[in-house]
Amino acid sequence: MNKATIICVDDEKIVLSSIKQQLKRHFNHKFSIETVESAEDALELIFELQEDNIEIPLLISDHIMPAMKGDELIIKCEKFIPNALKILLTGQVTPEAIGNIINHANLYRYISKPWNEKDFLLTIDEAIQKYYTEQRLKEQEEQFKSIINNINIGIFCIPLMGNGNYMQINPALIKLLGYTDKNARNNSLLQHFSDASKKEYFLKKIRLKGEVKNLEVDFTTKLGDNIKVSIYASAQYDQKQANIKWINGIVENIS
Repeated sequence: MNKATIICVDDEKIVLSSIKQQLKRHFNHKFSIETVESAEDALELIFELQEDNIEIPLLISDHIMPAMKGDELIIKCEKFIPNALKILLTGQVTPEAIGNIINHANLYRYISKPWNEKDFLLTIDEAIQKYYTEQRLKEQEEQFKSIINNINIGIFCIPLMGNGNYMQINPALIKLLGYTDKNARNNSLLQHFSDASKKEYFLKKIRLKGEVKNLEVDFTTKLGDNIKVSIYASAQYDQKQANIKWINGIVENIS
């Protein structure tokens, strides 16, 4: 298996050599360390690594380089390696350059030249840890979405206030309530209560108790069919636990 690769870009060979040595000593061959002397070479290397399906967790680039500067490179790289963290090395950084990157790309940090090796490696460690934490979270999110999309029980998320239109709705609930994928989010779970008093009871329980368990109600689907469902729902609060932001829940057809 090819190792994940850290790319280092600087037009000064001495600086590149120093970075490579420090990273190799620190990571003890856990990563491949590739060095190039220009932004153009960096882009070419990125394309080659991507063709070989090699992961790029980190790009470290000098700022002042001929032809293309470091901030321009980082912005270009956002298109090709958006998940990689980017670090800018510079002794002459300007607020305009930093602002340019922040507005158009994901700059993790900039490090002034000359740097302290201990501080430099600590920053690299933090960047690598952040990268892999974010990758794990994305993988878990994809797995969760896959479960939600394939489970045969309806799942929803709606706001308590406003029109109550779905924030999230899974395919099972779309099918159960007679929607199409295109029009599902323009509707609300609340409009399907056949009995208005049951709807008010549902909302009252959510406001007072924060949840509803196994509430059996009659629904009228988008197609006009009458079905009986069981609802479990819970309120999700703001950080102060004072106000309800939205309601998560499941709907099961018990007709």
